[in-house]
Amino acid sequence: MRPIFHWAGRLAALLLPLAVAPALSAEPAALGFEEAARLAAEAPDPSLERISARAGALEDLAAADAALPDPKLRAGFLNFPTDTFRDAQEPMTQYQIGLRQDFPPGDTLSFKGQERQAEAGIAQHKKGLLRRQIVFDVRRAWLDLFLAERSQHIAEENLGALRELAGAQTASFASGRSGGQDVFRAELEIALMEERLSALGQSRDKAKARLGRYIGTHAARPLPAGLPSLGAPASPDILQEALAAHPAVKAEEAAIRREEAEIGIAEEAYKPAWGIEAGYGYRAGGQADFASIGVTLSIPLFTANRQDRRLSAAMKEREAARLGRAALLRDLARDLETALADWRQLEKRRALYENAVTGRARAAAQASVNAYANGTADFPEIVRDRVAVFEAELALLAVQVDQAKAWAAIAYLTGDNHE
Repeated sequence: MRPIFHWAGRLAALLLPLAVAPALSAEPAALGFEEAARLAAEAPDPSLERISARAGALEDLAAADAALPDPKLRAGFLNFPTDTFRDAQEPMTQYQIGLRQDFPPGDTLSFKGQERQAEAGIAQHKKGLLRRQIVFDVRRAWLDLFLAERSQHIAEENLGALRELAGAQTASFASGRSGGQDVFRAELEIALMEERLSALGQSRDKAKARLGRYIGTHAARPLPAGLPSLGAPASPDILQEALAAHPAVKAEEAAIRREEAEIGIAEEAYKPAWGIEAGYGYRAGGQADFASIGVTLSIPLFTANRQDRRLSAAMKEREAARLGRAALLRDLARDLETALADWRQLEKRRALYENAVTGRARAAAQASVNAYANGTADFPEIVRDRVAVFEAELALLAVQVDQAKAWAAIAYLTGDNHE
């Protein structure tokens, strides 16, 4: 039985690496367009955490500002004789202790709490705005990376075709059937294509670095071969309505609420603030002790340069906040119209390139090859047509990517499911 176990052990040792190797060598899954946006929206980011901490601090301050001020304790000696320093010498000598509580005018405390809550709301909406901007930046970086990688792929294919043409022309020149200028022209186009590949590699590395800022090592994953199907935007009326939910608009609305709370505080300042105080006085020598209680009121008589000015300033600040919201909505509406116009025009250009330009460029290139084979076309014409195919393919890819960027701009303005 031992030989059987021995060979079984050797067989298992041979098969185990074969079973593990595919798992170890398997490439990571492709990084999709929307997956990159989701990873960026869910990833912890110091900028987002900083705003969250700020919002939490403001919420704590809202509770603190809405609370009554601390009571004040008072203690002291009253009418203490300085000739003998005996507390029983004079009947008015006392050891006093008192407690005082102040109350701000009207509902001032409630309005102060509302003011802080509105500031916390501003911070929360700024966090939402930053997250939306991060998703927008990641989408554009993904598209830039896709454009660079696919352009590299197209350039490499065309470089291979140019090298084949150059090789054939070199052989023709060696046999004396063509001139050296054709060889030089082919080598020039090859050098230009290699330089183009180098520039595309630089663009790819920059886009990957931008992606890595938000999604870390996921930026090193390969991209799919094609762009996602994003679909047409909704109707302009629906998109215009969605602008009101933009985080920047919500932050302006919270700023309006803050200024309204300031108006409330300014209006309450016309009411008197008041306080209550109670005290107890101990007298030595068996004399009766004293107790006292009193109320204080502020009298807002001279309001022209204090209360009136503060109320006027608060109202102007509220009006400025309202105008700021209106101006922001106009800016967002303008940006949305621009993005929609870009998307529509790029849709037309994409259809034109797909249905006419690229097909005709390929047909012209094939026709020039056939004509050259029949002796009715020269070699530079073949090279020009090959380069024209390359430029048409790159232009089509750029239009497709620009249209996806227009879609991303619309999503940034009107919102999506990554908030």
